[in-house]
This record gives sequence, C-alpha cells and structure tokens, in this order.
Amino acid sequence: MPVDEKPPTASVEAGSKHQLVTLCDALYQFYGAVTYEIDQIFAFELGRTTTTRYI
Repeated sequence: MPVDEKPPTASVEAGSKHQLVTLCDALYQFYGAVTYEIDQIFAFELGRTTTTRYI
C-alpha cells in the first residue's frame, strides 16, 4: 500500500461487502433458475420418452 493512500473507510468497507452479497445473491438466483430449467428439460425428455414407449 503506498504511503499516501488512506485505509478504506467504514462506508467503503460496507459498500464492498454489500456488493459482494448482491453478487452472491445474483449468482444464487441464476443457479436456481438454471437448475429449474434443466429440471424442466429432463422432465420433458423423460415424459416424451415414456409416452413414446407406450404408443
């Protein structure tokens, strides 16, 4: 750290933590949405396979 650089203030620290929480929350929401989509695709594929099998 350069000599003339000031240590981060409490508000800067809080802001960076808030950004991290927001990023993690966004990633969690995205992961949930992707997992849901994959489940829907598999359910559709399995449903289609079983339907085709019985025809």
